[in-house]
Amino acid sequence: QQPQQQQHQQQQHDSRLDLNGLVPSRSRLLVLQLRTSGEPFEIDATLIGGGCGAGGAVGDEECGALLARWSGGALSAEIRSRTDAFHARLASTFGLDEQREGGALRLGGSPLGEREKGFAAAALAAQLGSLGFFYGKTVVAPPPGSFSPPPPPQETEAAPLFAVVPSRPFFPRGFLWDDGFHSLVVGEWDGPL
Repeated sequence: QQPQQQQHQQQQHDSRLDLNGLVPSRSRLLVLQLRTSGEPFEIDATLIGGGCGAGGAVGDEECGALLARWSGGALSAEIRSRTDAFHARLASTFGLDEQREGGALRLGGSPLGEREKGFAAAALAAQLGSLGFFYGKTVVAPPPGSFSPPPPPQETEAAPLFAVVPSRPFFPRGFLWDDGFHSLVVGEWDGPL
């Protein structure tokens, strides 16, 4: 049974795709292959536009400085700093920590805890991250029951739309009704945006 087990392991290994490590000189694609033991791990991938070193737009010394700044502990510290700043701005902009007449902002009778503030941060980040620009025609149907018989839906003229699209996989376009509500939140966060 031992030889069969070894043969099975060898077949599993042979069925994997191993990259050969060769990169064509004009390649514009990066493929990274990792094999892990299943333990949690972190990896930083730093893209330096134009390339580093000989023939690249960035010299070796500058490239090293960029890599040091945007990887490892320095990158983790920058992420922590920006995350903290985002949470502070969120609390300030929407008054999550303010004392109001009658006490602090409450949800279900209790003051907002870290869990609720984390949810607010995730919801706002999802909205901001889903902003998209669209251009084209929209199909508009009349309100139900307003005409008898109902006319067919009509196309509008082509127009731009900068919209929040919080469900891209299921509804990958702006939706005017929802976007009015989304714009209230985004406008409070960043009026000019």
